[in-house]
Formats: sequence, structure tokens, C-alpha cells
Amino acid sequence: MEFSSMVSHELKTPLVPILGYVQMLQKDNFLGELNEKQTEAVNEIYSSAIKLQRLVGDIMTTQKLELGKLDFNSENISVSVMLDDILKEFKPITNEKNITLDLNFSGDLSIFSDKDRINQVFTNLIRNAIDFVAKGTGIVTIGAKDDSEYVEFFVQDNGPGISKENQKEIFKKFYQIDTSTSRKRGGSGLGLAICKGIIEGLGGKIWVKSVENVQTTFYFKIPKKSIKVSLKNIIE
Repeated sequence: MEFSSMVSHELKTPLVPILGYVQMLQKDNFLGELNEKQTEAVNEIYSSAIKLQRLVGDIMTTQKLELGKLDFNSENISVSVMLDDILKEFKPITNEKNITLDLNFSGDLSIFSDKDRINQVFTNLIRNAIDFVAKGTGIVTIGAKDDSEYVEFFVQDNGPGISKENQKEIFKKFYQIDTSTSRKRGGSGLGLAICKGIIEGLGGKIWVKSVENVQTTFYFKIPKKSIKVSLKNIIE
């Protein structure tokens, strides 16, 4: 674990100036206006640096989950406000890719839980959905409903779906579905394992239902009131 922590730190440190300088290059007034090829190159560097930054973050989060040292901080959360904020965050991305992003929720639910960790789960699930749906016809829907002492959330997409065999394995570390789409998009294979670890750390559970070539829905439910959970062995 000390080795992975050291590697993560050594990778994270140079990423800060790399991203900083790339963002400066993206501004026309830094080194003058870039031509088309230069702009493509700078954008590719930025995209690759962001992917590496996410990978480092995933490694660090996974390590903390394995050691039972991931912090959880509870606060009062308005579900409607949280979902609206998530929608606003991803709208520019889905609009750019010509993907429909919808919200299916009405009501006045609230929970006492860790908003940042819930957002982290939504971010992983929505990014996955966006990556797998088709541009122009892709639809991603997020929502929530009351479930007695829990609130049940979901992220649904009309992508290629997940086979029953893969559904049994996808929450394990480093597991990736072997499709042309997954190979093209890359990824660490840690995102869903992290989602599972976070949700179980919050006292909830996560699962998936999918019909191939129709749709996939990831569900997770969280107690309305935070509970203490042992973090040991919650990530496979």
C-alpha cells in the first residue's frame, strides 16, 4: 500500500503544472492564436492529463477504501437541490455530445449523509453512461424516490446494455467489459468498485439491471440517516 500511495503522489504532483500550462495554452492571449493542428494537440494533452488525474484519484480512493480510511462527513441534503446541481454540472458535456440528459424526480426528500461521496458515485455512473450511449440518440436519466428509511437513486441509459455474466462481475476491482466500446474508452476498471465501496460505507447498497441492446440502470440506496459502518473488506 505504501508503494501505491507513493506512486499516486508522484504522479499527482506534476499533473498540477501540466494542467495549468495547458489551460494557459488554450487561451489565445498566452502565446498567440493557435492554428487548428496546435489546438487539437493541446486539447489532446489536456484530455490525457485529465484521464491521468482521474486514474490517480481512483487509485487513492481505492487504497483508502481497502484500508478502511476513507472519510465520510454527513450533512443535511436536499435531494432535489443535489440532483439539480448534478444535472447542471453535466449539461454542458451532454449538450456538446448531443446526448439527452433528463431528471426524473419530484418531491421534497432530504437525507443526512455525505453529499460529496454521493456526488462522486453519480459522477462515475453518469460518465460511464455518457461514454456508452450513442451521440444524437443517447439518453441518460437520473432520479430518486422515497424507499421507507432509504432514498433510492438511479442512473439509466439506453446504451448497449450489460450481459448477465458481466453484471455479476462489474463491481469488482479492475473488471472491464470486453467490448469494442470499452476498449476504445479505456478506464481503470476501478470506478464501479469505488461506487460500491462508497455506497456500502454509507450503509447502503448498489446494484444493476440491464437488458442488452435496450438499457442499463444502476440503482443505489442510502439510509436517510447516516449510520456507522465498518469499512474493512467493503471493496473486492
